[in-house]
Amino acid sequence: MRRALLGLALLGLALLATACEEAEPTVRGAVDARAEAGAAGDVGGGDAVAPADGEVADQGAVGDASRRDASGAVDAGAQADARARRRRAGRRRRRAGRRATFDAEPLDDAAPLADAERPILDAGPPSDAGPPLPPAAAAWCGHQWPPVARAAVADPSPIFYGRTYLDPAFAVEHPATVSLGHGPPGTPPGSAGWMWSPAERNDACAGCGDEVEYAATLTLDFAGPRDVAWRVEVPGFGPLYCDRRDGDRQGSADGYDPADAARLVVRRARLVLATANLRCLRDDWARRLPLLVDALAEVDPDLLALQEVCRAPDDSEDALPALLDALAARTGRVYAHHRRETHLAWDTWQEGVALVSAFDVLDRADAGLPAERLPRAAVAVRVQTALGPVVAAVTHLAAEADQAAQRTQQAEAAVAVLDGLAQPGDVRVLMGDFNEAPGGDAVAATLAAGFTDAWAAVQGAAPGPTFPSDAPARRIDYVFVDAPAEVLEAERFLDVEVDGVRPSDHLGVRAGLR
Repeated sequence: MRRALLGLALLGLALLATACEEAEPTVRGAVDARAEAGAAGDVGGGDAVAPADGEVADQGAVGDASRRDASGAVDAGAQADARARRRRAGRRRRRAGRRATFDAEPLDDAAPLADAERPILDAGPPSDAGPPLPPAAAAWCGHQWPPVARAAVADPSPIFYGRTYLDPAFAVEHPATVSLGHGPPGTPPGSAGWMWSPAERNDACAGCGDEVEYAATLTLDFAGPRDVAWRVEVPGFGPLYCDRRDGDRQGSADGYDPADAARLVVRRARLVLATANLRCLRDDWARRLPLLVDALAEVDPDLLALQEVCRAPDDSEDALPALLDALAARTGRVYAHHRRETHLAWDTWQEGVALVSAFDVLDRADAGLPAERLPRAAVAVRVQTALGPVVAAVTHLAAEADQAAQRTQQAEAAVAVLDGLAQPGDVRVLMGDFNEAPGGDAVAATLAAGFTDAWAAVQGAAPGPTFPSDAPARRIDYVFVDAPAEVLEAERFLDVEVDGVRPSDHLGVRAGLR
């Protein structure tokens, strides 16, 4: 599933380059910046990067044909095809189950609605701005892409796309203006807390038919989740608001529902890092998994280092896809990963480490580390982020008290794996379970290699123990960063217990960079 979504996103980027070749300069510049980042993932936080015209090869043929022929008559057959496509999309969605919090379903089934099948929204009683748009306006709008996006405070969001339709004769006499807005989650647009920005018409949309596409970005000076909606305003009438039009959603045609709003997640940090030890598949994995997913969805890491990642030798149970599938359903993100297994744990499961990325992976590397007892490894990936190129690695060092020298060798070897992948100017990140408290030789060797301990950079001398999770006594889990960027945040997570079950026997560590 993740590979399929990622493939659709990359296909969208390829089509974008063709569809937007003649775009108006301001929109084109924004689209080009997004396309350049797309090869390595969305710089707005790793969300799927297919643009609004990612579906033009599919929807353009159906959408344009479902309009009118040369004489102006509606093509009923093409209308039926479009309706059937939407019904199939709805059935697929129902079979897959309704989305949890966010979903990032591609828009290949979002063919433009023909006039005869576009219901007119009952806008309700007249507002202070005027009466509802009349039926003669045939007014409609819908959010196209993305369903969820991320941005840092004071940084522009990825481009949002929406489409509108007004009866041509009505539109000539009543020109409309279109805005993109954001407001508190779960609230209707136009209520307290909503803010609006003008959107720009995108005449380069190849698959729009007689719909008009608009594009806009949002820049917020505060952090937090926001609902996103479009507003169509015609002088003398009340505004028309709309949510998403993908799958079985139809924008304003089926009314505005906050549950179907697009989302923008604004964070203080431009890059969020996290490390977590999964405790293999032990200690009632089935009950621990939802707790892990809850915690990781809240942290929402761009790069996630995992240790004790286990699977059954016959593949009947595997922690990594179970975790990432559930996390993707919660965050709407597409995750790539690089994994290396090292040994058979507890004579039962294949254990290893994995580096998970919400960005496309540009390059990857892994290596075994010096080991006298249990084999150990380091896994690294190179990605493009809002901070620029980042090389991140995960490792899990030797555990026994008498293995201090071995841990130091392993830490140095893990840094070498990073350095073998890094290019000049790359941000370097090393995360994992070092099985060693601050002041140990392996930690000292990592700091000597130019890294900063993210926890210490923010929390100073605060102890911050991470193990064991039920009574933390030692800080042995780390996020190390070698970057000119500021470490804004560092905190522990996974500190929760439900009915006697904890997510792991370690606490996780989260760090935010800007």
